[in-house]
Amino acid sequence: ARAGTSAATASAAGTSLAGYVRLGVEHIMSGLDHLFFVLALLLLAESLREVATLVTAFTVAHSVTLGLAVLGVVRPEAAAVEALIGFSIALVAAENCWLLAGRGRAVPVCVTLGLLLLAGLASLGVGVVSPATLLGLALFSACHFGLLSRVDRPARLRAAVAFAFGLVHGFGFAGVLAEMQLPTDRVVPALLGFNVGVEIGQLAIVLLIWPGLYALQRASPLRWHRGVAEVGSAGVFSLGLYWFVARLVG
Repeated sequence: ARAGTSAATASAAGTSLAGYVRLGVEHIMSGLDHLFFVLALLLLAESLREVATLVTAFTVAHSVTLGLAVLGVVRPEAAAVEALIGFSIALVAAENCWLLAGRGRAVPVCVTLGLLLLAGLASLGVGVVSPATLLGLALFSACHFGLLSRVDRPARLRAAVAFAFGLVHGFGFAGVLAEMQLPTDRVVPALLGFNVGVEIGQLAIVLLIWPGLYALQRASPLRWHRGVAEVGSAGVFSLGLYWFVARLVG
């Protein structure tokens, strides 16, 4: 993400496997957008099993694209990736609010129409994300909300979204290693160590947040936990939307 470590610091930290691990931990801890995405996923998680499924889906996905990007197999536009990371945060948080509010039509309609409007503006040259991508996001969002409206327990669909957006976040993680211009013999240890560091930092955040949310859920599922989930999701949505729009037009 944009709140990453400088290339000079990255190069110094990456002299050993432990250095790459430390760099990964530092990056995830300073990458607020990635942390808020994980928080948005956790706010409505009802069990440790659901948390494990969400985190695993996100981890597997961003590990795949991190590897592909560092190895040079796929190199998407960095500015577009950063904008889509913001969108991923906003969408999951909006989904939380929608589920808590009773699954009405307003949220899906606003999300879909907003993306269609942005696609129209993109066709006029506005923003860093292509019209085709924004149209794809509009279709994805409409289908996702449509599927969610048909199920009583949305955990599996939320895991699928965590995986889908994890692919995008992986490209964001790869930016730090890409800036280092690693020699060939350092690519594998850098990739392994950095990914392990990211996972350590991510698990630390989950262990810090989830027990408190779970305790609150058990103590007062219909009052305090719901209130925290609503306020937290609204706040995360605002941040995600700001990052999406600011990065889209920036």
